Amino acid sequence: MNPQLHKRSRKPLAAAIAASLTLAAGSAAALQVTGSFTGWWGQPLQENHGVIVSISRRADGSNQGVLYWAHYDQLGQPSWLYAEGPVVGDSIQAQLYRFDGVTFMQPNDPDTARGVPVGTMQVRFADCGNADVSFDGIEPGIGAGAFPIRRLTNQPGTSCSGGVSDNRSADAPIDDFRAPLLPTGVIPGASGKIDYDANGARVEFEVEIEDVPEGDYELHVGGVLRATITVVMSDDGPDGKIKFRSPAEPGKLLLDFEPLGELVEIIQNGSVVLEGVVEPAANGAPGNPGTPGSGTPPFGFDDEIDVDLNNDGVYPFGSGDAEFEQRPSRLEFEVEIEDVPVGEYALFVDGIQRGVIVAS
Repeated sequence: MNPQLHKRSRKPLAAAIAASLTLAAGSAAALQVTGSFTGWWGQPLQENHGVIVSISRRADGSNQGVLYWAHYDQLGQPSWLYAEGPVVGDSIQAQLYRFDGVTFMQPNDPDTARGVPVGTMQVRFADCGNADVSFDGIEPGIGAGAFPIRRLTNQPGTSCSGGVSDNRSADAPIDDFRAPLLPTGVIPGASGKIDYDANGARVEFEVEIEDVPEGDYELHVGGVLRATITVVMSDDGPDGKIKFRSPAEPGKLLLDFEPLGELVEIIQNGSVVLEGVVEPAANGAPGNPGTPGSGTPPFGFDDEIDVDLNNDGVYPFGSGDAEFEQRPSRLEFEVEIEDVPVGEYALFVDGIQRGVIVAS
């Protein structure tokens, strides 16, 4: 019989459904400004005014916002201001500039700096189609004020969710990583795991904790409170789970932060109960426990792998399976065969005889 590997969980779905998912009041911004926010945005309260928004990626990996504010001056003449600045969560924090002294089709002179700082501008996005702009000018005719903007155009081939998937290309590689959450000793026997799954269309991030007292636990990623996990009693014991996704879907919170490489902490009453990092290993080199390329994971999280044994035809009705089970304090490996003649059968694992199975 040849082994055919497949992985499945035997934990009842009721446990996952029962676990409450709630955002903490102090959690992160509701979205992340990505390249999908690029486009023309109109000012619905003003006549023929608007802002052109452009989001680009800088060499250090951060996002930069560039804004062109088309408006009219106090004399009714068409005018525009330019702003640029970093993307911070759901906002663009920009410096505002005016460009004067340039005539039609004037040759470019790279040695002449014509941008004059005239104030600041902040654009805070509520979602993929609405934002609020505030500005504070330091010269007459600008002053300070605020106005809403609404999206007028979309970029072809892009999908805006306000989550991290917006920054992934359609041909991005598939990433699938798992890492354990290791106990710190605050709660003996505590266990947990992290799952990260991404492709060109979506990114999913899931955190599960088990074997801890019922109650609320803070989820911190990269030192930032992201959500609260509520642990309830299930058929298999206390269990709590929370799921993030970009784009979001029912039952999953919007993933508006990148968890890869960040420290994940489970905290209760100011004490870290569990911690771990999802960090992919490069080129098959040893990575963090539980990630591709790493060695045998520690007993820090629960896992099960079932192997169905294929029948080679020697005994047509014979069947069998093998099961590997991991718990925080133990490992178990079991092989069972059925519907074969009574007798002894040698068990080989990776070409080495490991034992004898007696069929009776």
